[in-house]
Amino acid sequence: MAFRNEIRALGGDRAQFVAQDEDGLPDFAAALDAAPAGTAVYCCGPEPMIALVENLCAERRDRLTLHVERFSGTVPIPDGGAGNLPFELELAETGVVLHIPADRSALEVVHEVLPDHPYSCLGGQCGSCEVAVLAGEVDWRDEVLTDAEHEANSAMMLCVSRAHSQRLVIEL
Repeated sequence: MAFRNEIRALGGDRAQFVAQDEDGLPDFAAALDAAPAGTAVYCCGPEPMIALVENLCAERRDRLTLHVERFSGTVPIPDGGAGNLPFELELAETGVVLHIPADRSALEVVHEVLPDHPYSCLGGQCGSCEVAVLAGEVDWRDEVLTDAEHEANSAMMLCVSRAHSQRLVIEL
């Protein structure tokens, strides 16, 4: 409830708050059933709640789109070395080509030339470091993009994703 006032200011009477200690557990199924087609559902909180909302939204995927934010990963992200191959990362706006070694993330190396590029979780869960991919084949290791977005090969999270190709060209 940390941002209750800000959310109420943005959503007005459309924002509904359910305090578990006062109101009990929310009826997520009823709330999702009442949501109009095309609704974007945003979920953040404890892992059991996220899992429940993911299951409920999966049953309604023809009407709803789910976005989640986790504060800890659900799958291990391979760390430096094991299975990682070095690759080149070209920043399209400047033409700068960066060498990404097996033991460092693309975000770490990008920060050497663009120290203000946004990031937050460093684990592929928040989407803050997302960049557009213009060329090359991405090795996705994030929890943000959907399977369809992975198939489109048009974005990646610099903090965890790597390359299947020898070079990626990104919009930076």
